[in-house]
Amino acid sequence: MTNLFKARPRWLKIGLVTLGLMLVVALVLPYFLDADRYRPAIASAIEDATGRKVTIGKIRARLLPTPGFSVDGFRLANPPGFPEGDLLAVETVRGSLTWGAIFGGDLRLTSVELVKPKLVLLEDDRGRTNYSFDTPPTTAKGKAAPASDDSSSFQLSAIENVELSDA
Repeated sequence: MTNLFKARPRWLKIGLVTLGLMLVVALVLPYFLDADRYRPAIASAIEDATGRKVTIGKIRARLLPTPGFSVDGFRLANPPGFPEGDLLAVETVRGSLTWGAIFGGDLRLTSVELVKPKLVLLEDDRGRTNYSFDTPPTTAKGKAAPASDDSSSFQLSAIENVELSDA
């Protein structure tokens, strides 16, 4: 084995060592990234967009095999006027991002997996449903959210793959 390594050109040895170091960094770096610090901002953005209370558990980042994240516990509450409870509760949400998101480019979600999702659909006596989002969303302070010029380029239709596990 050592004879094989010695017989290789110097540039190949350097390339293999560099590749190995990059692999180790990619495996270890997510343990040092605090993706969970974005939890309040993400929850607030979802609440502003939907007008619903959102609960998000611990967020973890990953780099391999593709950049992505996992969220332990996600809950989207029923709208005001409906019983206490959740429209959607998910044990774990896993998502994959494009490499451009890592290098400061376009943030695109390529796939989402919902592990053990629980969806509770309700309708009141006036025909309103808890899964309808026709009313303008409100901010966390209860005021109507300002009209958006669609500054966010994120859309659910842009996700290439949505998977439900143990649904």
